[in-house]
Formats: sequence, structure tokens, C-alpha cells
Amino acid sequence: MKFIESIRIEKGSVQDLVYHNRRVARTISFHWGDVPAPDLDRYCNEAIKGAERLVSKGVFKLRIIYSDIIISHTIEPYYARQVNSLKIVEDNNIDYSFKFEERGSIETLYKQREQCDDVLIVKNGLITDTSYCNVIFEKDGILYTPDSPLLAGTKREKFLEQGLISEKKIRPCDIKRYDKVYLINSMLNLTPVEKIIF
Repeated sequence: MKFIESIRIEKGSVQDLVYHNRRVARTISFHWGDVPAPDLDRYCNEAIKGAERLVSKGVFKLRIIYSDIIISHTIEPYYARQVNSLKIVEDNNIDYSFKFEERGSIETLYKQREQCDDVLIVKNGLITDTSYCNVIFEKDGILYTPDSPLLAGTKREKFLEQGLISEKKIRPCDIKRYDKVYLINSMLNLTPVEKIIF
């Protein structure tokens, strides 16, 4: 069983590491009990030390693969994928409560996007996530995120903790009540989406 952490490096600085540490600790505790979580702070610092000149400018993704120990990592330039449209798809059995390396069920849903850029997954009648992002809805300048995410992302956790967003039960029929829709993940800040197709 393998898991992933995708960590943003901006101008040589590792971003939001406290939230990645928390998620790794939760994941290891759930699956391996009292096994100590790896020291991500030290690992990340050592990882970028060998690539300081490379990561000193721009945005990079540090992708860590781990189980009860860290297995490997890669560092690559990050370019945000353009996502203007989402296709609503439904799967009442999908489970992605941890950031598994194996994403077969999500990839199956992603293939149903038709002419859209990504999917917006509905489970048990409730909006969850896209294939790789949490979702934020805006109404009258107030930001909400579904209270039923497939994966509680690190940026989502940060925004909730800072009071920038609040959780709300959101169904597909509620979408038309919102003014704007955004995507977030560990690599993305609020990124607008133009349309959602039912």
C-alpha cells in the first residue's frame, strides 16, 4: 500500500508543510498504528538541497511516495493544468479517504468527462471533489466547500483553519445558486472554473 504527498516548492521554499506532516501522520497511524511518521521537514530540506539551483526560481512539485517509510521522491517544474469545465459524474462506492498512489477508481471516472476538462464527482447525492482538486463555491462573496470531500486536502484544511472557507452540504441541484466555482489543491490556490455540465 503506497501513498503520495504532492508538495509545492515556490522560489526554493517548501509550502504548507505543517498540513502535509499532519496528513502523513494520520495516514501512517491509521494503517500502521504506532509506527512513527517520517520527518518530512528534514526529508524535504534534504531533497531540495540537491536541487537548490533548480528550484530557486518558479514553482515546483515535490512528489513523495511512501508507505510506513518514504520510498522515493521526484521534483519537477509545475504547470497548472487548464480546467475550464467540469462534467458531473456519480459513484456511490468510491473511496479515496487517503491519498493513495493507486487511483484506478478515480481514473475510471475521469474517462467519463466527455468534452469537459475534468469531472465533478457526486457520491450519495452530494458533491465531493474533482479528480484531483477540492472544490470551493462562492455566494455573495462567501466561500463554501462541500462537507463530504473524497479527500480532505491540505489546502482545504489550511483554508478551513484560517476561516477563509466553511463547510456546507452541497448537492448538484444547489450548484445553480452559487456565483462562482473554484478548484484548490496543494499546488493550486483559488482557480476559477467556467462551467459545470450535468
